[in-house]
Amino acid sequence: MWRQQQLLIPSKLRAAAAVFAALVITMARPSTQDHRTVYVQNELSGKKVIVRCQSKDDSIGSHVVDVGSDLRWGFGGTDSTVFWCNLAVEDRRLSFEAFNGMDGCICCRDITWVVKDDGVHLLTSGDEEFRPYRRRWNHL
Repeated sequence: MWRQQQLLIPSKLRAAAAVFAALVITMARPSTQDHRTVYVQNELSGKKVIVRCQSKDDSIGSHVVDVGSDLRWGFGGTDSTVFWCNLAVEDRRLSFEAFNGMDGCICCRDITWVVKDDGVHLLTSGDEEFRPYRRRWNHL
């Protein structure tokens, strides 16, 4: 007849095994430090904007963003992550790189693009004023 035997592990080895198991579980969990959030805020003068964003692997889709509202999405950013956005309002179009892990913005957790009458402006977390980067509208 089969008898189940209990495996006896010395107490010092048991403690080391517990530490090892905790380390393996921690390493297997995705890091929240790699999480990024991109916002596209509409601050146009009374106009809705159509926003379509995508990376090589993911599409956020097309969204109509009302004045005073924003479109936001989160993702696990890496050095190879790149998101592009296309904006459209009436007779104007604009394309820009919303996130590029190779641009040194990999340390930024939140990236905000503000859509204004003169174009799109970059505002990153912790900033109080717009950075000089601005992409101007293309008129059709």
